[in-house]
Amino acid sequence: MLRLDLRHVFGVRGYRNPVKELRKLGISPTVAKNLVNGKTVSISNRHMELICERLNCTPNDLYAWSPEKGGGDAEGHPLSGLRRDPADASLADTLNAIPLDKLKEARQLLAGLKNSD
Repeated sequence: MLRLDLRHVFGVRGYRNPVKELRKLGISPTVAKNLVNGKTVSISNRHMELICERLNCTPNDLYAWSPEKGGGDAEGHPLSGLRRDPADASLADTLNAIPLDKLKEARQLLAGLKNSD
């Protein structure tokens, strides 16, 4: 099943309150809450663009996919790239746990990954 997964991507980026962040983008409280809680069947292109700009991501990053049971070869399916690794959500916690004397080294490693495009 394909679903909007804003809570995941906001968490990976270190935001603890995604509804609050959506509100800062000018999204109404009701729409923001429904988007974060997965209680919406659509998202406007404008909202998607605002979210992607804030999170420095693509629309694909906003979605998660898990195959239906008995749905065939999930590994070979193009949507398999949208499967989520639960460990991604704890990245912000991992960074917070790095000792202060190691932050420079972590920053250099991350900069190298960022610039490896």
